[in-house]
Amino acid sequence: MPKHRVYTPDAGNVDLYAQPKVKNPDGSTSTVDSSSYGLDGLEVLLPSVTPDGRHLNTPEAIVAEYRKSGRHLGKFADPASATKYAEQLHHDYAAGKYDTRPAVPYRSELESTLLRRRRAGSK
Repeated sequence: MPKHRVYTPDAGNVDLYAQPKVKNPDGSTSTVDSSSYGLDGLEVLLPSVTPDGRHLNTPEAIVAEYRKSGRHLGKFADPASATKYAEQLHHDYAAGKYDTRPAVPYRSELESTLLRRRRAGSK
């Protein structure tokens, strides 16, 4: 997530590393292309790019996708906070922050075995 996270009562649930890239008519590329909407008493930041690569063009379609999937980039107290987060997210994407998912930390074979045993309830 962007480093300058503003207050949000509900963090987003979109996998920012897995967002498809879609070509825009002007030749640019979009990944989240977000906008916020006043829904359920909060300002909800919604992506217009869906996991299957559709680029939704109307507020009605974007909100309908949210109602159907529940996918959002964050729920904020006010429009200004949503906008600030959306701007940071845009800058982070432009800088390549979400181009490559960070590597999973190395876990030794011993740690893996102990974790499996703990999950299985054995010693």
